[in-house]
Amino acid sequence: MKNNEPGYFALCKYWASSEFIEMSKKQRLNRGNEPKHTYGADGHIRMAKRIVSQFILDYVYQPLY
Repeated sequence: MKNNEPGYFALCKYWASSEFIEMSKKQRLNRGNEPKHTYGADGHIRMAKRIVSQFILDYVYQPLY
């Protein structure tokens, strides 16, 4: 990330957002209670692409405050 300063600052903004903090707290409570993932490797790839796309739309292309 040292060569991608805007991306780094976008991640910092995301990690400090109330949305991420609430999601993190919720996920901590759910640890160990979720069923195993059964949708295969292709599902992981699509999920990762969706997360990256949403992150870029929400945080990278918005001005930093």
